[in-house]
This record gives sequence, structure tokens and C-alpha cells, in this order.
Amino acid sequence: MVTATLGGILIRGSEALDCAASRRTMLSQLDAQDLEPQIQSSQGSDGQGCFIQFKLSQRSAEAWAPACDTLGLAQTLGLDSQNKAADLTREILLALLLGPVAFEFPSIAE
Repeated sequence: MVTATLGGILIRGSEALDCAASRRTMLSQLDAQDLEPQIQSSQGSDGQGCFIQFKLSQRSAEAWAPACDTLGLAQTLGLDSQNKAADLTREILLALLLGPVAFEFPSIAE
């Protein structure tokens, strides 16, 4: 069973092939946000099937959100989340990747 200590984003797949495709898709989306180099990913399986986990690297997490405090992300990274949709998307994605409890999605489409 997956425990809540995994953190970050957890995407499920029905088969290992689904997980591999989901991993490639997610890494491509992260690369579009210039985040792929700061991401750690791992693959596993449990009673519910296979999953891929994505987290922000420890180094980036400590630099951008010390003690997992995401309230200052926009300021730290110079994002204008109030006026720029792309900056808001980046801030939300980073907050999800920094989460101490996994945000679980049934598929990459979610």
C-alpha cells in the first residue's frame, strides 16, 4: 500500500506500460515549465497497481520553500501569479510537487 509519506504527485496506471507513458508525458509537461531538471521521479506498485511519483528535488525544495512553506513561492521565484496565468500554473504545480502528502491522480489525464 502507498503511504502518505511519499509526498509530491502520484499518478496511477493500470499497467506498467501505462505508468511508463505517464512518466514520459509528465516529464515533458514539467520540461515545458522548465522544471524537469529539478524533479525526482520514481516508479512502484502496490495493491492498487503501478504508480509514478514526482517530487521536487531536495535541493530545490530547500531553496524555494524552506520547511515546505509554499506561501512565499511566488516571491522567491519572482512569479506574478496575480496577473500571469503561466506563473500561477507554475506556482500551483510547484506547491503540489512540494506537498508532504501525495496528491494522487488516477491517470495522467486528471
